[in-house]
Order: sequence, then structure tokens, then C-alpha cells
Amino acid sequence: MAKPTFTAGTKLAALKLTQIADFLYGTDGWTNLTLVNSWVSYGFPYSTPGYRVSADVVHLRGMVKSGTFLAVIATLPLGARPEANRLIRGVSNGVATAIEVASNGDIQVAGGAGGSNAYVSLDGITIPL
Repeated sequence: MAKPTFTAGTKLAALKLTQIADFLYGTDGWTNLTLVNSWVSYGFPYSTPGYRVSADVVHLRGMVKSGTFLAVIATLPLGARPEANRLIRGVSNGVATAIEVASNGDIQVAGGAGGSNAYVSLDGITIPL
């Protein structure tokens, strides 16, 4: 197999973290999150906010913006919620932040100096059920 090239402007050069995950793991089984508190999908080139459950692990993806900061972003349904609250390192407005996924399914930014509603990334969040 020939070594792939990454020429500027090609599809491979434009891949983002979520697109790489989709390429590696496929897109089957993803369900869009229902966003609340004025949170909306960031849009292209990022994935629509969503989740999927695979092997007793819930995976999140996508990027949101413009919501009420520190308010619930979305709520995971039964069967996709952790047994206990989880604090996960995340990114909001380019700085490290804490994202909480609660046992009731609520997903929200839990804090972080300098974070804002400019954007919050859900990419790469994985939580054992």
C-alpha cells in the first residue's frame, strides 16, 4: 500500500479530531444530543454533538457554543448515564476546564478559569457505565 500524502486543501489535510475518530471507528451508532439552555452545535467543520454507547462505555463528540455558561448542555438518556458523577478534563474557549457528566445524565461545564460559552468541546470524552 502506498504511503498517503497530506496535500494542503485535501480531505485528509482538513480532518479534525472528531473526523479522525469517525474515520478510525466509523460513524455508526451515533445519536445527536438534544441541546438545552441556548447551547447550539458549533457547526462545520466539527461534528454535531452526539453520543454512542459501545462495550459499556459512553462516548461523546462534537462542539457546542453560545449557551448559558455553567448550565446544563444536554442530558444523556437512561442506558447512557454513568453510575456516579464524573469530572472530565475538557476545553472551553481554548483553556482547560472541567466537564461534569452526572449520574442523572446532565452534561455541563463545571468550572475552569477563562472558560466561556465561546465553545466547549465534547470530543474524546469517554465514560464507563
